[in-house]
Amino acid sequence: MVTPINILKKITLFASLAEADLQNLASLLRRKSLTKGEILFRQGDEGTALYVILQGRIKISVSRRMDKMTLAILGQGEFLGEMALLDGLPRSADAMAMEDSHLYALNYNTPRKLDRAIRCMLGFHRPKEECQYGREHAKESRCGI
Repeated sequence: MVTPINILKKITLFASLAEADLQNLASLLRRKSLTKGEILFRQGDEGTALYVILQGRIKISVSRRMDKMTLAILGQGEFLGEMALLDGLPRSADAMAMEDSHLYALNYNTPRKLDRAIRCMLGFHRPKEECQYGREHAKESRCGI
């Protein structure tokens, strides 16, 4: 059976999170459906969520003057929108459903504890922040413990 936790475990970004953090993260996921041709977000929009594709295909493209360039076509099990989580900048591309699609959305207003776990896993920390992954991880990253 496909569960939110199983989906999260398959995503490299979240694969090394502790089971408790995966459960917390899974509880924050919200289903979103798009019809063919529907825009998920546009280049320049505020990045407010990361999306995991459950079914369907999403085209990622950028507009340069009058030209539109396709960067990627993503499908089941892939994720998009993570750049806003990492850099806090507006969306760098458009995302459009190429067919009817179903996604999970993770809004970025995650609890501080979970945010810290994700930042720790990715190696983006402020000095002295606790690292739940232990001292060996801290030595290999920028945890500052």
